Amino acid sequence: MKLSEQEIERALSENVWTFGNNVLYDLCQKHPRHDSKPIVVAKILLIGRSYAAAIERRRPSAAQGLLDSDKFYEDIVAPALMQSPLDRQIESLHKYTSISSDSLPAILRVHKDLTDIFKELTGLEKRSLASKYLHFHKPSLFYLYDSRASKGLRSIMPRHRPKTKISGKYDSEYQGFALKLFDLQQEIEDAFGKPLTPRQLDNLLLARVG
Repeated sequence: MKLSEQEIERALSENVWTFGNNVLYDLCQKHPRHDSKPIVVAKILLIGRSYAAAIERRRPSAAQGLLDSDKFYEDIVAPALMQSPLDRQIESLHKYTSISSDSLPAILRVHKDLTDIFKELTGLEKRSLASKYLHFHKPSLFYLYDSRASKGLRSIMPRHRPKTKISGKYDSEYQGFALKLFDLQQEIEDAFGKPLTPRQLDNLLLARVG
């Protein structure tokens, strides 16, 4: 791990995106459940489009591929999330306050299940959207994953093999990313005395790739 104190301080600082992110955190805190179509549509639309991971980007061959975006959100996506066990799964994570070797299996399971729902709806792997959507509902438990964050992590830990071993059928890409980032989170706290949150770690990774 090659990180400077300056990089850590910059990751801890607020930036131009902080206010917008706080709007999304507030939305999910005030409306955590998936029992209202307007609220579900608002959450999945705003989070997905804000993070370049919109769920309407889907294979034309998917069963709903010919629906326009509005109908897709209203008639397909919202009902699927409302009928899913997502609320129960998120509530099962309430007992955890941080990412740890104890909480990681449950975290990875919820992410995998939501990724599977998104894949059924779109025909595409939507692990990035799943990670970001869950992050705004449980900010202390879900790392934000996308190709840029993954590239940033590789630049910091190019040949690192995760120390924590977890068995189970999870999304392998997100699992590898999460386990590696969990090690980095611990190493930063040990080296700098700074317990970075998933959001702050994302700041750190994205700063690495510009």
